[in-house]
Formats: sequence, structure tokens, C-alpha cells
Amino acid sequence: YLPQTISNVEVKEGPATVLDFQLHPTVFVPPHNDLLDSTGTPAPATEPPVTVKPEDNHQVQKSFQPEDFRHHHYSDMEIFLRKYNSEYASITYLYSAGKSVDSRELYVMAISDNPTVHEPGEPEFKYIGNMHGNEVVGRELLLNLIEYLCKNYGTDPEVTRLIRTTRIHIMPSMNPDGYEKAHEGDRDGIIGRNNSNNYDLNRNFPDQFFQIMDPPQLETLAVMSWLKNYPFVLSANLHGGTVCLSLTASSNSYCISTLYTLF
Repeated sequence: YLPQTISNVEVKEGPATVLDFQLHPTVFVPPHNDLLDSTGTPAPATEPPVTVKPEDNHQVQKSFQPEDFRHHHYSDMEIFLRKYNSEYASITYLYSAGKSVDSRELYVMAISDNPTVHEPGEPEFKYIGNMHGNEVVGRELLLNLIEYLCKNYGTDPEVTRLIRTTRIHIMPSMNPDGYEKAHEGDRDGIIGRNNSNNYDLNRNFPDQFFQIMDPPQLETLAVMSWLKNYPFVLSANLHGGTVCLSLTASSNSYCISTLYTLF
């Protein structure tokens, strides 16, 4: 809901002071399109079939970032995801892969022409961002990717072909608890990097060559279970703060490939 401030409220002795006001929602989410978990049954799509315009006539949504840009805290990210799931119900499926230590949902947006079903022969791809809670660029990039794909479906031939031939699973934040603890100006890059139990999620997965001594965290277990439930063929994990690229296609269900951004 949109915030609202009421000023000059006078509180007198006696009965409680009653204020009558109405909050207005940021975005309307129809009842039939409520958030479903990974085992739920989605409502049938109600949007008409999409017709792709000829390539020489299409107009791509070049400006896909909001004019008033700001980082998305957990509640803002939740509104963002629900908004695009509501507006593009025929190509999006919003679900949760699990919960964080502080019981925040690990949201995933699946984008495809049939987003709730694994179609034989159609590759499954996953993005993960914000594994380190204070590395925030990947989180925003993935939210912008969701917006870009949704807004250009049906008008941009390349985006349309991608969505019709691939199912893309996007987890903008694997460490929502760490993000809420992090703050701008932390030069040491420590606050919010780990999860609420103070474990580095990037070093919490089983390793083929080294024994992991730290106890497995809820976020790690949720992602491992998620990888077992979907036959992903390619992955990317967005980090921030250094220059490195490692994209991996692997049959190892615990493989988390990493893409370090240049920010």
C-alpha cells in the first residue's frame, strides 16, 4: 500500500482517539492470481494469444528501468514480483523455493509461454542473485530482466522466441535477510554479507574436493531442493565487487555457477 501521513493529531484524555482513513494499494492483484508456492496449482491464463509483429516494425522497450530508480527492499521486491505476475499472468509464474532463516520467502519468477509446466525438450535455465546480502547489483539486474522480458514479449522477436523456447527461473535474492541488514557506506563489505546465522551461503554447499564443516543453512537446503525438482541445464549466479566469469552447464544438481558483475 502507498504510505500515508496524517498530521496534527490531537490526543486527549479519555477514550482512544479514532482516526478514519483509507490506504490505497500500490498495485491491484486479482484474487485468482494470489501467490502460489512451488507445489500449488496456478490459475489459468486469461490473456489472449500473443502475435509477434514483423521484426522491421517492432519497437523494443528500451527504457525498462523506473524513472525514479531505487533499490528494492524485501517488501518492495515482493510488490514488484506480484505486480508483474499479475500483469503478465500468461507468461509468468511466481512461486517460493523456500524460506530464509528469518522466514522471508525465496521468491522465484518463472517466465515462459507455459510457465507452470516443464515441456519435454524445452531447456530450463536459472538465475540467482544476492547470495551475498550486501552484493545488491545482481538483485536489481534480475528484477530489471524480469521487467524487460515481460514488456518486450510479443513485440521483440528475440525476446519472444526466447520465452517460447525456454523456461527461465529467476531468483532475485537468495539472501533476503542479509540484504535487510546491509547498508550503504559499509566499506569493509561485511555487514549483511552472510545470512542471519552469520554463515557465508556461497561456501555452504557440498563440495567435491573439500569437506564443508559449517552446518547447512535453510537457504542452502532450499536451493538444493529446488535444483532437484527442476532439470536445469544452465545457470548463472550474479555477484558484485570483482571481475570474474564462470558459466557452467553441469549435471551436478548442486552446481552454482557464478557471474561476477563489474560494479
